[in-house]
Amino acid sequence: KETIGVEIGSALSAKLPFRLIYRIRAVEGHTKWVWEQGLGIYSQKGELEAIEGFVADITGRKRTEEALRRSEDLYRALAESISDAIFMVDAARCIVSVNRAFLDLFGYTREEIIGRTIRMLHSSEESFREFGKLRSEMERGPVRIEWELRKKSGAVFPVEGTFSVIEGTG
Repeated sequence: KETIGVEIGSALSAKLPFRLIYRIRAVEGHTKWVWEQGLGIYSQKGELEAIEGFVADITGRKRTEEALRRSEDLYRALAESISDAIFMVDAARCIVSVNRAFLDLFGYTREEIIGRTIRMLHSSEESFREFGKLRSEMERGPVRIEWELRKKSGAVFPVEGTFSVIEGTG
């Protein structure tokens, strides 16, 4: 409560609007998250006459954010614990996510690979183009294929994988 009062007081002293998100204990005893926004109303002499604003209950939004965070943590833990290499690309065929097994297999760091096109994994430009032609097949469901890909070291090696399009990934 002291921090909230200090933040509001500082904003009012500087004649600035304030926006805060904090928890309160409701009369019934449970905790709620609220978003408070306001500003001071000042006289012509610059004296604070009133504070205008609102407080909104955002408990539902906070619960949803927490559930999403837990879900993302679970996904990350699962993907990182699998021994198969996993990577996701966006519609432009740029890598957006990889797991530890992928990094170990291909020899890249996350910084070196995220945001780069999968062209760098293909053994040739023709391989890259041919693989791109499989997208319509992948949109109908998972496609299990054998392909040759390239490690960071330049070594080309055969892979057997299941590839599919996941809606909402770009």
